[in-house]
Amino acid sequence: MKRVYLIRHGENLANLARELSCRRVDRDLTERGRLQAEQVAAYLQGLGIRALFASPLRRAQQTAEPLARALGRPVTLLEGLRELNAGDLEVDGEPHTLEARWREHDEVLAAWRAGDRARRFPGGENWHELQARSLEAWSRILEAPGDAAVFGHSGQIKLTLPELCPDLDAALLRASMMPGSVTEVAFDAARPSGGRLIRFADAAHLSGDAAIPTPVPSFEQLIQAAVNEVQA
Repeated sequence: MKRVYLIRHGENLANLARELSCRRVDRDLTERGRLQAEQVAAYLQGLGIRALFASPLRRAQQTAEPLARALGRPVTLLEGLRELNAGDLEVDGEPHTLEARWREHDEVLAAWRAGDRARRFPGGENWHELQARSLEAWSRILEAPGDAAVFGHSGQIKLTLPELCPDLDAALLRASMMPGSVTEVAFDAARPSGGRLIRFADAAHLSGDAAIPTPVPSFEQLIQAAVNEVQA
């Protein structure tokens, strides 16, 4: 049986700015995010993991780095592990439009949940394209010998898990995923649809400052901060 540990990246600057971040916007981990990455490595390094995979985005790569150092193993970057491609909704440096962009983002996800899986993000991907790239990445992950650690993103993980684990209780996916949390899936066969969820978004290995959720600022606070920066 193959075990795969899915790790949501540590806290990063895009989280604090509530930015959509999948291709154009690519921020580093915060100090708390780096601490979360170290604690993830301390927890996972004794579990016999042999292969490491990550999204190409900085926050995922930087979260993987401490475990890669501890195990002396390389990290394979897979395009299919990127966060949801929100297309034209991902804009760098325009906090005054954030609320409207997030509203449209959530409307697309609601359409997918309602069965309209051809609905796409403007200039981005639809559900079918997301699943195609995700499952291609998972084929690579399952071909690798031994257990694996996969460093990715909450949206992509939540939307791919039901395809990996057919018996998954979808209600679990309504829970939030703390940065640095671990989701464990067991595979009895080397096929992406052969998974069984062992645990979801477990953050028990995080402690101290790494275990403190960062308050998400309101859109109004972000807009005022941007105005203050311009006026300074």
